[in-house]
Amino acid sequence: MGSLPANPWGLHEMHGNVWEWCADGKRDYTGEAVTDPRGPETADAGRVLRGGSWSRDAWAVRAAFRLRFAPDGRGDRFGFRCASGPA
Repeated sequence: MGSLPANPWGLHEMHGNVWEWCADGKRDYTGEAVTDPRGPETADAGRVLRGGSWSRDAWAVRAAFRLRFAPDGRGDRFGFRCASGPA
């Protein structure tokens, strides 16, 4: 399987490669603890790309890196990861 330990969801090697599309829009962070926070989800709201891409500096490859992009945006650095549970 992976050459690195799995994350809390059992997924391996999630850093780098492409920025991953998220369903919700970019939101401001606060100091309070939030579980599964959501940003704006209207049709015209920018969507979040997260994770990190091979094309940026090391600071942008972190899982915590996020940027906003138009929902219909395309790029060779954008993608998604498929994950499934046991059958």
